[in-house]
Amino acid sequence: MKLHTIILLTFIPWHYVTAQKTIHIVDDETLKPLDKVIVGDSLDMIAESDAHGMVKIPYREGRIIFADSRHDRLEMDYQELPDTLRLIRTSQRLDEVVVVGKTSKKFLIDPHAFTWRYDKTTEELKAAKPSGGIDILGLISLIAGKKKNNVKKSKVRKILDDY
Repeated sequence: MKLHTIILLTFIPWHYVTAQKTIHIVDDETLKPLDKVIVGDSLDMIAESDAHGMVKIPYREGRIIFADSRHDRLEMDYQELPDTLRLIRTSQRLDEVVVVGKTSKKFLIDPHAFTWRYDKTTEELKAAKPSGGIDILGLISLIAGKKKNNVKKSKVRKILDDY
């Protein structure tokens, strides 16, 4: 009887005796166990890792594939499988981001009328009149502004007439 058992064991390849491997799957950066990692070969799914990152893989010829949406896909031969497998995170591309800034300007150009107008914040500050007296600087800016407007209007008229 012992002779029959010894003869039988010599003809059975060793990988059939050890029919499966238990592997611990972890994240490469954090070393935390990964759950729901799909383990399969090129044709079908073999197993899925549990909440502790443990998976039992039955013996298969060829390459074993480890796939997870958050990590890079990994392929290895069954004989090369380690006890602990580290998966590298997938680098993800972000959508384009547009940053818009607002600048404060004292004067804005009105392209339709070719005149200068004050910014809303400037008008609000002028209306406040904290001093209670006459706004001399406002009068000077209005006189200087009219002079600039007249010069600009005459330049625009000359350009349009020459055209």
